[in-house]
Amino acid sequence: MFVVIDVSASRGLDLCVLDGRRHVSLLLKARDIETLEPILRQFPKTTTFAVDAPSVPSHGLLAGKEYRVAENELRKLGIALYFTPRTEEASPAWMREGFALYRLLDTMGFPVFGGGEAGSGLTVEVYPHLSYVSLSGTRRGSSSKLEWTRAALRGRVHGLPPAADQDALDAACAALTAWHFVKGRWVAYGDAAEGLIVAPYPKTELGRAEAAGADQLSLAFETTSAPRAMRAPAASTFADRVASLVSQIPPGRVATYGDVARWAGKPAGARAVGTVLKTRQFELPYHRVVDANGRPPPHPVDAATKLRAEGVGFDGSRVDLSANRWQGPR
Repeated sequence: MFVVIDVSASRGLDLCVLDGRRHVSLLLKARDIETLEPILRQFPKTTTFAVDAPSVPSHGLLAGKEYRVAENELRKLGIALYFTPRTEEASPAWMREGFALYRLLDTMGFPVFGGGEAGSGLTVEVYPHLSYVSLSGTRRGSSSKLEWTRAALRGRVHGLPPAADQDALDAACAALTAWHFVKGRWVAYGDAAEGLIVAPYPKTELGRAEAAGADQLSLAFETTSAPRAMRAPAASTFADRVASLVSQIPPGRVATYGDVARWAGKPAGARAVGTVLKTRQFELPYHRVVDANGRPPPHPVDAATKLRAEGVGFDGSRVDLSANRWQGPR
């Protein structure tokens, strides 16, 4: 069962419950947390909760910047979102409501996800706008927000009332994100120390997602193809996740630095992947990680020779990524 709370200090809290078949079994609006609490306490321990609000204030992990690592990463990818202040007191009312909700869920036995293996019995931070872009592979473009979001959920969430408003749609999208999380089809942005934002594994690289016109909606949003199953390794640090992923690349296949960065939860961390590999080049199959154009890595010096010996096809001096690219852990 997947339960989501869409937080708004002025419009109340929207709750959506999604079952394992992605069917809406409950959709309601509560005035405040006090009103919602008795309902939340009725859900079993196997429930996965998701909250559309920051889980904690910024910890100031980025030098010279007040906002969180997750927000910085998503801004770089063209995803607009609110910045989270350094203190709860400086945060707007809806964020403070969200902080209180996370604390309540934690006391109920649903701690905030902090990296590692996905599963039920957790609470994840989500951002519906990010999930809409991830699921559809396109940005809103010229269509209205209501049109765009309804189209993104069509065929993916069942049983939504025809008159569902934007808050209800966002709650349903967040519930779908929780479903993807438990199914292993997810990616996380940010640093576990100050909150990870979870989203469905993106259909298109976020930085390359294009705006959709109204004439594209029926084609771009109604696809029923399931996102590739992507399960994050149990390792808790970025470097350990990179090492775990690279060690799984089979002979005869390659991955790009960008691929590894996305699977490790930091889509903008391609350079960081290279840094990690340089420090572990003697324990990992470094030669199987290439750049975005298919060029083999500088280390080891015989990387291309090793790849050819493993059966990897080349187009000149570059790996033919269309034929040899690994599709990631399953």
